[in-house]
Formats: sequence, structure tokens, C-alpha cells
Amino acid sequence: MPKVGREAPNEEHTQSVVFEKSAGWTEESSKKWCEEHDYYTDGFDETKNKFRYRQYEPDYEKFDYRNNEIEKGSISLVLGIPKNKAKGDGVRKERTMRHSYILDAFTRTPWAILPDKLAVLEEIVARHVSGEKMDPDEVQMVIHGAKRPDNRKAGNIAILPLFGTIFPRANLMTQVSGATSAEIFGEQFDELVNDPEISAIVLDVDSPGGQVAGIEELSRKIYDARGKKPIVAVANHTMASAAYWIGTSAEEVVISPSGGVGSIGVFAAHWDESAALEMDGLKLTLISEGKYKTEGNPYQPLTEEAHSAIRGLVKEAYDAFVKAVARNRDVNVDVVRDGFGEGRVVGSHQAVEIHMADRIGTLEDTVKQLHRKLFKLSDEDRQKADDLRIKVNQILQKEK
Repeated sequence: MPKVGREAPNEEHTQSVVFEKSAGWTEESSKKWCEEHDYYTDGFDETKNKFRYRQYEPDYEKFDYRNNEIEKGSISLVLGIPKNKAKGDGVRKERTMRHSYILDAFTRTPWAILPDKLAVLEEIVARHVSGEKMDPDEVQMVIHGAKRPDNRKAGNIAILPLFGTIFPRANLMTQVSGATSAEIFGEQFDELVNDPEISAIVLDVDSPGGQVAGIEELSRKIYDARGKKPIVAVANHTMASAAYWIGTSAEEVVISPSGGVGSIGVFAAHWDESAALEMDGLKLTLISEGKYKTEGNPYQPLTEEAHSAIRGLVKEAYDAFVKAVARNRDVNVDVVRDGFGEGRVVGSHQAVEIHMADRIGTLEDTVKQLHRKLFKLSDEDRQKADDLRIKVNQILQKEK
């Protein structure tokens, strides 16, 4: 997505102009329309279904965003609405509360992910809640910088992508962003393990991690399949956090020359919107049964007791993460906790040096090596092949 370097004015404004390709718009005609209506054209961006002209950099701290369709099915304006536009604006209050509730539900669960990637996901959720429509191709590029690769085969070797953010089950994010469902990935892995036509499985990993739920179950599934057929995980190019939790369960971990692995850690976030609600003149009263039922809600400041409870969940997940990696890499728990990056991503050479990965190589190299290994002849078969080659050469010599 292009950077335009223009800060939005502190008033309602057009953040982007969007043209639907299905309405017949081309890059040339959409640019001409923008010029005729005094819109900037330098922030041009194209997805599979749309042309977009970004006017200003988005600022989700200051503005809410919503779509305004000025020509049905053809042209839309993404409007930036100042959050403090009108203290009594009931529509904005409702949106602020909904924004708070969804983001809190999204971030409060424990995550094993690169923190900057969770921030990008929060931006996508905020844009969706604010009413901005985003093309799936655009979402994938914003979050991952690439489109999800397909499941594929190289001869009798299956290549199974572990791509993008990992969620426990299929949801809106997996559908529109190309993220991975741990549940679906596990089902696909089981099919490959049980497929007699598949001789080896390569996990093509490019992921910053994801939610903790479902990760150990998937990691254990892959670990238990060791010995049934060769299983190799390739960091192509990022195998971070939950992805490393999963990837290390393979029999071998390969890292690309420019790749990174690690980020062993877990965190959660809590949104406190109490001050924002107070500024809007809103006071929310929660009525509940059960001592801790409303603990950690986004409408009140986080209490020390609630903070301790959330920290307990994070620590429990982290301990499980460390134990799983120790099992997968056949090292002591202390080695993982104190020597495997301590939450940082490490590069290829360091990863091999400290046993976080087994060797440096590309996905293509890995597949080629597996082919050679799978088609390696026994001593008896090699002798038979040599004898046959000698006989063929003898026949050819006689014919000369």
C-alpha cells in the first residue's frame, strides 16, 4: 500500500477514492476522474477488484473511517471522521464502543506472534469495524506482503504452506487474508500422512505466528507422525513464534539464508476505553453474577487482580511453548528458555549455531535433497544397475 506522506486535516475528509473494476473503470479513466474532481493521484494502489487513490495517511487514533458510496457499485469515498467531532454524536459513540469491544476480544486472548504483526491485524480489524470495505487481495498484501501459496506437489513430495497469521479455526481473517487455520492445516497434514502416493512432506513456513489456541495440539500431531515418512519444515522466510512452535515438530528444520526463526514468547493485550467513554459522556454499568465474570472488560480500568489473572494465562501458554520446543528439538527446557533467542528472532547462521535449526537451505534445495534421498538405491539394486549397464555397453561394443 503506497505511502503518500500527507497528514490528514483535523476535520472530516476523504481519505481514499475507490473505483470498482466491475463498473468498467480502468487505471486511466479513474485517474482522469480524480484529476477532474481535484483529488490527488500519487497514492495509487491496485487490487484484483479495485483501483484506490489514497489522499492522506490513515490515523486510527484520531479518526473513524466509513465508506460513502457516491455511485452505486462504481465509486466510493472512504471518509475520515474525527473521533472528537461531536461529543454528543450517538453514531460515533456506538462505533467507539463497538470498536473497543471487538478489539479487546481480538487482542485479549494469548498470542504467540511478532508484536508488530499483531498491530497490523488490529489496524485491519479497526478499518473493518469503522465500515471500510477492503479487498481480500489488499488485506493479504497489507498483512503478509504476499499472496498465500497453494498446496502443491513435487512428484511424490507434498508441499504444505504454513502461511500468514495462524488462527485456531477458519474465520473471517482466514477467509479474506489468506491466514492459516490450525484445524484445517492439521486435517490436511493427516491426509498427506495417510496418502500412500505421498513419500515425504515439506512444511513451507512463512508466518509471524498467531493465537496460542490449538497450536500445541497441531505441534504434537506433527511430532507424533515422525518416522511414518520424512517431514521437513523450511523457514521460507519467517518461522516465528507459533509458527516455530509448529515447525520444530518436524524431523528437520531448514532455514533459508535470509530467513529468521524464534520469537519464543507469549503476550496478551487489554484495551481500556473508560477514559474515552467518560469524555463522550457515557457511563456503562455491568450487571453480572460470578465474582470474576466481568473481569478485564474494556469499559473499566484493569485491576491488579485481573492483570494477575491474565498474566497467569500468558505464563501458562509460554511454559507450554517452551516445553514443546524442548521436546521437538531434543534439548533441555532451560536451553530453550535462556538460549533460543529469549523472545527474539535470530538469523540463519546463529539459528544453526545454537541448534534452533538444523541447516541452511532453500525450499527448492530441500525438495531436491528429498528426491535424491527417496530414490536412493540399495546396494543390491545398485549392483544390478551396474551389471545391466556393463551388459548394455558390451552389446554396443559388439555392434561396432
